[in-house]
Amino acid sequence: MNTQNSLLRDEDGASAVLFGLALPPLMAFTAFAVDLGSLYLAERELQNISDAAAAAAVSAGPEFSKATVVAQVIADADVADVSIVEIADGEYLRDASINWRERLDTSSLHPNATRVHLVRDVPLFFGSFVSAGPTSRVTAQATAARTDMAGFMLGTRVAELPGGLTNNLLSALAGTALELTPAEVDLLGDTNIDVLDLAEALGPLQEMEGETFGEIFNTDAPLHVVVQALANSTRNAQLAAILNEIARRVGSDPVLLSQLIDLGPLANSDVNDGVSGVQVDAYSLLRSILQAAHGDSYDAELDTDIAGLAGVNIRMAGGYSDERSPWLTVDTMGEVTLRTAETRLLVKAKTNSIAGLPSALEVPIYTELASAEAQMTDIVCSGGEGGSGVYVEARPSLGTLAIADVNGDVFADFTTSLWLEPATIINTMVLQVKAYADISIGGDAPQEMFFTPEDVAARRAKSVGTTDILNGTATSLAEDVELDVRALGLGIGAGGTASLVGDTLGNVTPALDELLNSLTSLLGVKLGVADVTVDRLRCGRPTIVA
Repeated sequence: MNTQNSLLRDEDGASAVLFGLALPPLMAFTAFAVDLGSLYLAERELQNISDAAAAAAVSAGPEFSKATVVAQVIADADVADVSIVEIADGEYLRDASINWRERLDTSSLHPNATRVHLVRDVPLFFGSFVSAGPTSRVTAQATAARTDMAGFMLGTRVAELPGGLTNNLLSALAGTALELTPAEVDLLGDTNIDVLDLAEALGPLQEMEGETFGEIFNTDAPLHVVVQALANSTRNAQLAAILNEIARRVGSDPVLLSQLIDLGPLANSDVNDGVSGVQVDAYSLLRSILQAAHGDSYDAELDTDIAGLAGVNIRMAGGYSDERSPWLTVDTMGEVTLRTAETRLLVKAKTNSIAGLPSALEVPIYTELASAEAQMTDIVCSGGEGGSGVYVEARPSLGTLAIADVNGDVFADFTTSLWLEPATIINTMVLQVKAYADISIGGDAPQEMFFTPEDVAARRAKSVGTTDILNGTATSLAEDVELDVRALGLGIGAGGTASLVGDTLGNVTPALDELLNSLTSLLGVKLGVADVTVDRLRCGRPTIVA
């Protein structure tokens, strides 16, 4: 009995029994861990191949098959049993409100991204004993986006901004003296600002952190706040100081930036990745913001000096007759459109005293310009035939130039046509002279321009014009002017007076031509001409976005 109890209490060899029972599951778990590690490494290796393939595919020029490019990346990786499931092109939507899996719009007509989906069959070391087969399938997917960027200007030739006139024009638009030096004007023209940086800077000033760029732009903001945001959005400390001073001087008129800048597909985003925005020179942005502060139209006056003339007064107005189109529109990730407002200018030039005439001449030259438009239609980043470059389609500004008087009461009302009347250029008790001449500039269809990288580096401006554009428009007016001379005695002859007045007009109009060209360039529009400068081209590097 005691022997039996002793045997029952004997624990020798129990651990061996327990080990024997635990060994099979331990071996299974060890095999599973080995295979799991192998699968994890294989998946990471496949993901790297997928990333490289997506980046190579989105960078491939049109002369290459993307399937061939992806297959070459797989071959270069020297990894067995990798298969292509899908290669898809589309437009990558940089919108935080959209699930990242759904941000590739494969239906878009403007693709800028490629998605690559790969699979690989990985051999199992031990797991085949407990699984359905000797291999297991791993999968990897990558989306690479590439943003090719270019910037262009319509009308303004930055290198030719006349300092004094520019300060006077911006001061007239601002309603206060800005006192800009020529060097400060040059800095405004030479420094670019990203419109998404502007939106990011404006949000906190408007207490709209976290809102989309479109919501920020679609909320009225005081003019001085918008200019302050402009200062905060530049990384150039000197320019920021200039804009801060302008913000201090301007008023609080409301500005609705959505009427000025249509962000298109960027409006729904609150994420600025630093590469998908649109850059514009600070001068053009500031000028357009000051114009927008006046509402649907602006009306401003300024005086300037021209050698050979006693004085020049300029009245300018800009606005919209029917449907308003924003100054800048981001149509898609690859298309940007710049427009100008309709513009009216009335330049009243007073000559110095003229021998043989009882008074100086007061000559009004009226200019009315329709909106000009330029659209960046394609950015080519390829080493193939034709090379890299930027395509822009431009439509010149149409309009009228006249020596005439107009009704000043409706000068800034662009829903009303202005009647042109003969202008009284001399009006004394003994002599009255009226003058009239006009030139109408017809229209052409949009014209395409191509800018090479060399054009971009040199900031080389290119122009398209209507077929009936004239050189020296004010001079042409003077040559064709109709004069009505009424001499009221004192031996003044109508024939000789007309000849003297005609000669005087011919002498002063070349200077007025230069003034008109400068004014309309500063306003971004020229009669019958569209000046376009592409000043930035960057062929983007592919970025893995998903």
